[in-house]
Amino acid sequence: GGGGGGGGGPIAVRPAGAAVAQLCKSLIVRGACGDPACTKRHATNVEELLEVRRSKMNAVKRAKAAVASEFDPEDPHALDTKASKQNSDRIFADWIVTTFGLNSSEDPVVAAAAGVLPEYDPQQRRRTWSS
Repeated sequence: GGGGGGGGGPIAVRPAGAAVAQLCKSLIVRGACGDPACTKRHATNVEELLEVRRSKMNAVKRAKAAVASEFDPEDPHALDTKASKQNSDRIFADWIVTTFGLNSSEDPVVAAAAGVLPEYDPQQRRRTWSS
């Protein structure tokens, strides 16, 4: 049977069972790798680099198309900047603490859920929870 089919990703087409290291991203993007400790694959040819670059551009186009297809013109806040995941998590945690009357200074689990991080006390050589 037939050919291998050139997958468009950074993994080269290989015989069954033969492992091939992932192609270096710096090499793909900039055409050179400046990291002497890079463990990714650098042995390639122009055709493979062009194919991988085309594949990456197509992936970006598909991702943009997916985002555009999810746009809801009926959403009154569609064009507003939405809160980041970190901010929305904090807002939700604040709501939980307020709604259920939990005190983050008494319970480290509740403190962590509310986004309160422990402070390191060098005198006692341990972390303490602040309210």
